[in-house]
Amino acid sequence: MMIQYIIIFSVIALSIAYAGYRIILAIKHSSDPCYGCSGCALKDLQRKKNRRKKSKPSCWTAK
Repeated sequence: MMIQYIIIFSVIALSIAYAGYRIILAIKHSSDPCYGCSGCALKDLQRKKNRRKKSKPSCWTAK
């Protein structure tokens, strides 16, 4: 019976830790429209659009 409680507690603790990690990640990337994406077609289109406007890039991770 005690082993079942340990397993249940471990699963709940891991799920709470994962949810906390995802919440922190979402808050960290809330101002980034690409949400930390390393590269995609949408990011390339945003770069081209921003070059025409001569304004700050919307993806700060892009170089």
